[in-house]
Amino acid sequence: MGYPPFNGWPSDELADLRASGISEDELLDRAEAWGGDPGHQRFYFSRYRSDKRHRNRMHIDITPFDDRRASRPELEA
Repeated sequence: MGYPPFNGWPSDELADLRASGISEDELLDRAEAWGGDPGHQRFYFSRYRSDKRHRNRMHIDITPFDDRRASRPELEA
């Protein structure tokens, strides 16, 4: 996709992830692909660490805003 390599979460996002209850081990299983431009798509990745009992799945969230991130209530909706 041409995005730079993931080098960890920005501090504000890291604080939000921790505040939501995500453990340090779970953080290690998450990453994103994004070039930093709010007008470009941002992809989040989460490793699933369980025996494979279900079909392979991919869930894509699309952010409809080009000037801001979605709020927590918008994400939950």
